[in-house]
Amino acid sequence: MSGNYQLGGFFPTTIWNSSASLMQLDLSKVNFSGNLPESLGYLTSLQSLTLFFCNLLGPIPKSLWNLTRIVSMANCTELEVLDLGNNNLNDTFPIWLGTLPELRVLILRSNKFHRPVRASSSTRLFPQLQMIDLSCNAFTAELPTSLFQDLKGMRRIDQTMKAPSDGA
Repeated sequence: MSGNYQLGGFFPTTIWNSSASLMQLDLSKVNFSGNLPESLGYLTSLQSLTLFFCNLLGPIPKSLWNLTRIVSMANCTELEVLDLGNNNLNDTFPIWLGTLPELRVLILRSNKFHRPVRASSSTRLFPQLQMIDLSCNAFTAELPTSLFQDLKGMRRIDQTMKAPSDGA
């Protein structure tokens, strides 16, 4: 069966609960109306959230990160891929995403993120990040280098490779 399906409507808010063990959610190219729900934070087993080209509005829900804990720990501690590109998300850069301990891919391109990006020099951010795309937003200053100083995920060293020799 083939065809062009056009799903749409409001992003579901009531189906997510703390017992949900969903690991991957890809609803890309579904024409949603409105914001992402705070209830996404209940998906604590989520490893991949892909929602590009969905016409989503507003900020990224902070429920993905638990603000009530003393130590910065994410609700979605397993989240490795977050692709919210090509939407209408409108907010400042969600620096708290940098505390997600397993985040490897972050795509926020073509949204309406704005203002300067502020990063704390005392907090280690994005420890596992391997790919980031923040292009086509409305940031008003250069990205701070402190944001990317601990990108250990991009610095994996292949121990089997030999160092280049100087006399070549």
